[in-house]
Amino acid sequence: METSVDILIPTLYRSHKLEALIDNINETTPELHRVYFMCPKDDKATIKILHKRGEIFWTDEGDMSYATRINKLFNLTASPWIFTGSDDILFHPDWFSICENYRTYDVISPWDGLNFFGTNFLIRRSYIEQQSGCMDIPGVVFGPYGHFFCDNELRKVALRRGVFINAGDAYVEHLHWAINKNEYDNIYELGLSRFDADKELFHSREHLWEWRDDELLD
Repeated sequence: METSVDILIPTLYRSHKLEALIDNINETTPELHRVYFMCPKDDKATIKILHKRGEIFWTDEGDMSYATRINKLFNLTASPWIFTGSDDILFHPDWFSICENYRTYDVISPWDGLNFFGTNFLIRRSYIEQQSGCMDIPGVVFGPYGHFFCDNELRKVALRRGVFINAGDAYVEHLHWAINKNEYDNIYELGLSRFDADKELFHSREHLWEWRDDELLD
C-alpha cells in the first residue's frame, strides 16, 4: 500500500472536540498522513483552533451534508489513499498499518464498535477517479445523501464490484451517542432529521447495484 493517506474531517460547530482528535490522529498514525478539515464559514471557534494548530482546512456554506463535504474534500486533496473521517471518532494504534494487510482491495472498512460493516472507510483514490463510489455519478466518494446511507451505498457498490473488505482487526472507534459514547447534540439531531429522506433515496437507488436474475443464472 502507498503509505500516504489524506484523512478527511468534515466538522460542524464542534470545536471542543478537535484538539483531542488532532492529537489522537498524530499519535496513532506514524505513516505519512495529512489531516484536512472542512468547517462552516461562520464557525469562528473551529477556525481559531485550526489556525492555532496549523491544520489545513477549508470553509463552506450552503449544503453542508456529510456526503457533499467528503466529496469536496476528496477533490481538494491528492494522496493515494483517503480516509472518510468525522469529528466523533477515535483512532486506535496501528489502524493504518493493519489495513495494509488488505491492500488488494480498494475500499477497506475498519471496525468502528457500532456497525458491523463500519461507517468510515479507507479508499484508494484511483478507485474513485476511475470507477467512482457510485454506479451512476462519476468521480464521487458518496452519493447524493443528506447524512444517512451514503456509507451503505459506497459499500454495496464496492461489494458488487468485488473491491470491498471489512478489516475487523483495525479499529477506528465511532464515539456515537447511540451507544453512550458521546452526548446527543444539535448536530446529531440535524443528521437524524434527514433519516427518512435518505432511506427513501437509498431504496430508490438499490437497483443500481443489485444483481439481476439473468446475471445470477450465468
